[in-house]
Amino acid sequence: MQALLSPHSNTALIFQPQTAYLTGCGNPPCPLSAAAVGEWLSAHGELRWHSAENLAEMGQALSLYSRRREALDMALMGMDGDLSLELRDEAQQELEILLADRAVAIWLSDIFHVRPLVAEADVETALSHARDGNRWHVVNYLNEVVRNQAVIAKSWIAWNAVPEKLLQPVGGRQAVLDFAMNKGLFASVIGLLAVNQTGAAKLEALVRLYGVVGYCQIVEAWFLPLVVVKPVRTVKKSEVAPEDNDWERKTDRKKIQSRSYDRKKSQRNIEEQ
Repeated sequence: MQALLSPHSNTALIFQPQTAYLTGCGNPPCPLSAAAVGEWLSAHGELRWHSAENLAEMGQALSLYSRRREALDMALMGMDGDLSLELRDEAQQELEILLADRAVAIWLSDIFHVRPLVAEADVETALSHARDGNRWHVVNYLNEVVRNQAVIAKSWIAWNAVPEKLLQPVGGRQAVLDFAMNKGLFASVIGLLAVNQTGAAKLEALVRLYGVVGYCQIVEAWFLPLVVVKPVRTVKKSEVAPEDNDWERKTDRKKIQSRSYDRKKSQRNIEEQ
């Protein structure tokens, strides 16, 4: 079963041979004419393709998409300095409830780990409101995002440097991003990079992107600018510390003394004594 999901309207357009059905909001599937399908498509800007075995599975996917989308909307409203504090507070209240769902929380955190926050994002006020309201789900995700901003910025630059030819077989950069965010790739990888666990981060990326065509090459290209190799520097003799030179001179004297040692003379002295 193939369908186009509209997260904002919580509806789905299901395609069957020679027929299209509209479902969602608890309503049974309703057949649509070709004209009605065109109207529905033009009225919904954000759509996602989804495959499912049955209507129940399709309904679950639509519900998850809608809750994720709502969580993102509420998160953006909570950081929007142009909105009133009352409206931002209401958005955070809704967000706290939505983030109690782990599937929503992981996805939202990953969204904000893909690229750095825009300069206009009022994160400090959002954090202050969340703490005052004891909204700890919101506090936790915001703290993590703020703490990892420097690494997120480096990762975003490196991700955009991945050659397009590696991403085309999968459907392009956006298709790979969608797959990665559904797997919670960025939050998990950047969390490890932030504590300098590059090897573990790379392994995590390979595991999360497994199934994508050419995923090994994609991960290698992504991590290439993130792994800094320090060049080996040759120390000149003139740069050796004075105490090291003293040690070297003492060692040379010992070598000279060792070479001038007369074994036979020493043996005669022992016998005479």
